[in-house]
Formats: sequence, C-alpha cells, structure tokens
Amino acid sequence: MNQVPAAMVAWIESMNVSAWELLLAINLLLLLVGCFLDPLSAILLLTPPLIPLVKAVGIDTVHFGIVFTVNLAIGLFLIYRGIIPFIVLYLIALLLITYVPWISLVGVRLFLGH
Repeated sequence: MNQVPAAMVAWIESMNVSAWELLLAINLLLLLVGCFLDPLSAILLLTPPLIPLVKAVGIDTVHFGIVFTVNLAIGLFLIYRGIIPFIVLYLIALLLITYVPWISLVGVRLFLGH
C-alpha cells in the first residue's frame, strides 16, 4: 500500500549495489533475524520486501529462497551453545550456497529438465 518494496528497489538501484553485495547484506540480516524470530514469522515478514530487491539485481528467486531458508536455520542454531563448534562449517556451506548458485539450483534443473 505504501510502496515500500518499490522505494527500496529504487534506493538499491540508486546506490549501484551488485548482486553479491546485496546477498552479503541479506545474509547478515537473516542470520540476525533468525536468532530472534521463528523461521515462519521471518519468512512471512521479510519475503515481500526482499523479493523485489533480489529480482532487481538479477538473482534467481529459487536460489534466493534456498539462501533465505538456510540463513534462518543457521540463525536458529546460533542460539544453542552446543552447536558452536559446527558454526564454521555451517557458515562455509552458507557461503557456497549463496555465491555458487549452481549448488542450490542443480536439483531444480535436474527435476525440470533444464
């Protein structure tokens, strides 16, 4: 109603932000949000403003959905002290999933035959 996503897209485009920079900022945001909100609430709250942003910089929405989910899961794990030794592995996996889209899209492409 207030055109917040459209205003955010215009702001990001005016700043000339590249796809990897936007993904880095979104990763940090989602890791933080994942520590405080349950995943369903975070998805319902953040998907509408973030989808137009990722589309504007040319990121595949399926890839973004996977990155979104993994971020929220890791954010949820961060609240447990016993998981700390594994955090580095989770963050490496997150970086690979985020910056090598082929990893997250290979299943979809095989399933759809593209």
